[in-house]
Amino acid sequence: FFSYRISFFGYFESAKMMTRLSILSFVLLTFVYGPTNACTNFIVTPGASEDGSMMLAYNADDYDTYGGLYHYAAKNSSNASRKIWDWETGGYLGKIPEPEVTYNVIGNCNEFGLCMGETTWGGVKELSATPQKRALLDYGSLLWITLQRSRDAKEAIEIMTTLMETYGYASTGETFSIVDKNDAWIMDLIGRGPEKLGAVWVALRIPDGNILVHANRA
Repeated sequence: FFSYRISFFGYFESAKMMTRLSILSFVLLTFVYGPTNACTNFIVTPGASEDGSMMLAYNADDYDTYGGLYHYAAKNSSNASRKIWDWETGGYLGKIPEPEVTYNVIGNCNEFGLCMGETTWGGVKELSATPQKRALLDYGSLLWITLQRSRDAKEAIEIMTTLMETYGYASTGETFSIVDKNDAWIMDLIGRGPEKLGAVWVALRIPDGNILVHANRA
């Protein structure tokens, strides 16, 4: 067993304040026989960290993403639309309207210190085995579009549910980590089946002083 830990800090400046964003990232490398399925999220609330920081670690079960860093620049536009490509397959899903303002996103965090991660649990076959007809948002697109439109964790949950109700959900069951500098939430969701747009979901706030870990299939 071999483990390697990386810690880094990002700083984003807004009109009123400088927000300190701390992210603790873990990369766990193990030598095993056979395939692995191990996306893992690790959340540490401020009351459980030594320096009072909110922390989110996200280990993606995809070696192609190691070393990559996504950047979505903030934009001001009107009457714009964006094309949606499935994060895993690269398949074209369609396009949706853009809001007039979107926020700067680097990696899995935006300029307000909102960060998100995910793990996959599949879900009951009645809801996940057949793709939702006309759905435009897979879980990866949902995550990064939400980061571009939200300023804190509660707003992110509201935007995610609205997006899914409007444009559908094109993936299987997922658990999302959603954290800002003050609050940490986990959100479980799965599509409503092939005939109806939207998702069945539940969100839970993690009480301050606690640590939470969730992983694929957990």
